[in-house]
Amino acid sequence: MAEHVLEKGKVHHKWDNSLPPVIEIASGDVVHCETAEVTNNQVTPGCDAGVLLNLDFGQLYPLAGPIFVKDAMPGDILEVEILRLHPLDWGWTGIIPGLGLLAQDFTAPYIRHFDLSNGQTAPLRDDIHIPLQPFCGTMGVALDEPGAFDVLPTGKGGGNIDTRHLNVGAKL
Repeated sequence: MAEHVLEKGKVHHKWDNSLPPVIEIASGDVVHCETAEVTNNQVTPGCDAGVLLNLDFGQLYPLAGPIFVKDAMPGDILEVEILRLHPLDWGWTGIIPGLGLLAQDFTAPYIRHFDLSNGQTAPLRDDIHIPLQPFCGTMGVALDEPGAFDVLPTGKGGGNIDTRHLNVGAKL
């Protein structure tokens, strides 16, 4: 078993089997990587909510890789185990006008930044601390057919798994 480091910033934004791999591994190898938050660094610590009005949606969902597994063949089953996850020192949540279930009720942008530097909790107030449970928001494989496909589930096979249960110890 070998360990590899996938260089920070080696990302793509669509499932596309024509993209060349940025790293090649053997079955059983370990890969270390760091990914950006969902906007691919368009949202930055302390930024104003106005940034949410000008997001480049083509930069959303930065996917680390592509990673090529040597000797894997079409039709093989790949198993990926998440061994360790560490949050960045900050995080955010927000309201992006026009998006979400209640888009018509929340028309102004809003952003809340969180200090995650202790790695354990996000302070909501001085007396309320939300426990952190980091997870990989999206994992998946490119489709068999050519083309660039959105990260959101395609219904065509391949595609992604996007769930809060992609945390330490999860195997998929």
